[in-house]
Amino acid sequence: LDRHKTINNYIKAKKSIIYYQDKSDYAILNLDDKKIRQWSREIRGKTLYFSRHKHPCNGAFIHNNKIYTSSHGNKHIVSDISDIKLPGDFNQENILAALSVAMIFKIPPSKLASVIKTFSGVEHRLEFVTKINGVKYYNDSIATNPTSTIGAINTVSGNIHLILGGYDKQLPFNELAKVIMLNYQRVKSTVLIGATADKIKDALLKCGQRYIQGEIIILKAKSLTEAVFLLKRIAKAGDTILLSPACASFDMFRNFAERGMLFKKAVKSLKNK
Repeated sequence: LDRHKTINNYIKAKKSIIYYQDKSDYAILNLDDKKIRQWSREIRGKTLYFSRHKHPCNGAFIHNNKIYTSSHGNKHIVSDISDIKLPGDFNQENILAALSVAMIFKIPPSKLASVIKTFSGVEHRLEFVTKINGVKYYNDSIATNPTSTIGAINTVSGNIHLILGGYDKQLPFNELAKVIMLNYQRVKSTVLIGATADKIKDALLKCGQRYIQGEIIILKAKSLTEAVFLLKRIAKAGDTILLSPACASFDMFRNFAERGMLFKKAVKSLKNK
C-alpha cells in the first residue's frame, strides 16, 4: 500500500491486467474472494479458478484434505494436503493457483505431485532456518507490513517469540498489537528493533491495557543480532523464534534480503556458543 495508498487503488491496478487480455489469454482467480470472483464478468479470455472451499469446474481445489485439478468437471487427485511442506492457508492457495497455471501448460499430475512434496518455499518468506536445543527459528524478513506479520503469527504453531521493527512506513500497528495481545498465551515475548521500536511498544502497551490477561515480555535491542541472542535466553524447547518485522528494512539494512541473511547468520552462530 506504500505505492497505491488504498486497498481499492491496489485492486484497481491489479484488475487493469484483464482489460488488456484477449480471447486467447487466461485469467486465474481466487474463487473464495468475493471481489475477485466478480471479475469473471469482465474477462475476455478463459478463466480458471482456485479454491480451498468450493469446487470449480475448471481449476484447482481442496476437498476432504485432497488436492484436485478439474478440467470441464473432470477431476483428478494430485496430492494430499499433508504433502505440503509450507505452513499456512495462504500457501495452500498459492499452490492451488500454481496448479491452475500448470494445467494450462498440460503438465502431468505426477510431476505436480512431486513438486508439492519437495518444494520448501522461497528464501525470507516464513523460511525455516534451523532447530537448536528444541527451538525452531523462522526467517520471515519479507514481512514488511503488519498484515504480513499477523499472517505469520496465525500460521506458526506453538509458543512464539517475535522480532519486530524497522523502517517507519507510517503504517499503524494497532491491529498487530491487538493480535499479539489476544494471542498472549502463545506470543510469549517480543524484541523490538529499529526506527519503529518505540512506536510498536506504545501500540502494544496501549492495546495491552484492554486485552492482556497474562504477561508478554517486551524488550528492545540495538541490533538484530542482539535480538536473536536475547530470545535465545528466553525461548524454551518447543518454542519458535520468528523474525517477522512488520516493517521495511531501510533504517538498518539495504533491503529485506540483507536483513534475513544477517538473521540466519546470527542464528547459525548460536550453534557454536
